[in-house]
Amino acid sequence: MAAFDTIIRHPDEHHPATALLAVMGEVVPRLYGASVEDWGLTKADRMGPRSEDPLRASVAGVATSLGLGDGFDIYMGRAGVTQVEIDATLPPALLVPPNAAALPRQELFGQLGHKLGRLRAGTHVAARIPVKELGMVIVAGVRTVYPDYGRGALPEERLTDMSQKIARALPRRHRRAFEQAALSFRDGGVFDSDRWRAGLAHTGQRAAMLIAGDVVGAFEHIARVDRNLAAAAARGSDELIAAARANVEVVEMINFALSDELATLSARLTAG
Repeated sequence: MAAFDTIIRHPDEHHPATALLAVMGEVVPRLYGASVEDWGLTKADRMGPRSEDPLRASVAGVATSLGLGDGFDIYMGRAGVTQVEIDATLPPALLVPPNAAALPRQELFGQLGHKLGRLRAGTHVAARIPVKELGMVIVAGVRTVYPDYGRGALPEERLTDMSQKIARALPRRHRRAFEQAALSFRDGGVFDSDRWRAGLAHTGQRAAMLIAGDVVGAFEHIARVDRNLAAAAARGSDELIAAARANVEVVEMINFALSDELATLSARLTAG
């Protein structure tokens, strides 16, 4: 899908940090030990290419709509998997909850769109990195190419340690792409990690909106992980409305849902 980068990928994600993170697709699993066993799963839970489970066809349809190939595995989750997840294993693992077949179609497709959208964007590995460490991992990655980068901005010992780990884990075949991304990053000015990280989330929401067209479902997804929204919902509708208006992710989601770009892309997807 050529329109992914121009419409679905949020503008704040158009940053060299995104390319750097994408190149670390094999690094992050090694640094953080990603494995489907962490979810209580084994290879026996994998839906192979010959599986006749209707869920596999649904996943394939969403992946095709987003311009993804079949370079990821699909697993039927167990009790610990309560919603669709994408994990930074090698290859990436899409985990579907055991009650997926019973979910309303819009909800299931919204969850698939969100997670496969992150995979399509090359940013799914961020989910394995603790939020407070994500910016440091990016800066440490740049430091493997430019040793003085980030000096004084973050704790020196932690930066040095992380950059050494990244350098050891980076496959040789990815080094050139990594160096090019680091060069662009170094020359890109001040890195606003919070704004960039929010852009990653916005991209996932945009992909979900394209696939499911479910504004309510998208809002509920945001509210599940936002403590302020959850607390406001418990206090009543007026509090919830006020909190939603103040939530950047909700405002971005609604603006995109009402955009001409989404309407055009959705019509094109339906016609195709």
